[in-house]
Amino acid sequence: SFQSSCFLKNKNRTMTSEAVKANFVKYTGFVAEDKSDKKTLKWATTKLNSTKKDGYTITCNQRPIEKCVLIETEVIFESKKVEDVVAVFGDSISYENDETLTEYKVVEKKGNSVVHYGRYKIPIPFVSDRDLVFEVTKEVITEGTFVSTCDVECSAHPVDKKVVRMTLWGGALFTQDGDNVKLVTYDYG
Repeated sequence: SFQSSCFLKNKNRTMTSEAVKANFVKYTGFVAEDKSDKKTLKWATTKLNSTKKDGYTITCNQRPIEKCVLIETEVIFESKKVEDVVAVFGDSISYENDETLTEYKVVEKKGNSVVHYGRYKIPIPFVSDRDLVFEVTKEVITEGTFVSTCDVECSAHPVDKKVVRMTLWGGALFTQDGDNVKLVTYDYG
């Protein structure tokens, strides 16, 4: 049987179906927030507001969360099938093409989950490099295809005291909308 070397922070398990469901509940909480609430939640628009690109339209909003920023992104992929868009989301190809990464690899794959490792060199003197170990899990649910992303601890990539270990949480829901695919994500880290 498969024994994972990676675990959700403070938990001795990988992304189970229950963990993905818990992340979907968190995701739906963000979806339900009143985006017009500028005082309490402090949602703000970004420069990407119905911005048309080649084959898609993107809109981003943001608000503070804990000690970081929660980003809401909506992308409409034109003339695409949901399974084709989901297939490349969180795939190693997108990370392998990230020029800011100085090191990248897929740590392990199991079923519908992939654990990734990435290290970023920070080009500022006296600023430590950053790294991240995270798991991407894809699951088909009633509402569409939900992709859950969460930082994990991994014995194959222990914390290096000379590098700042980043955290990450993300939820993304893909739905077919006629000929298009609608993607709504919430991410912070």
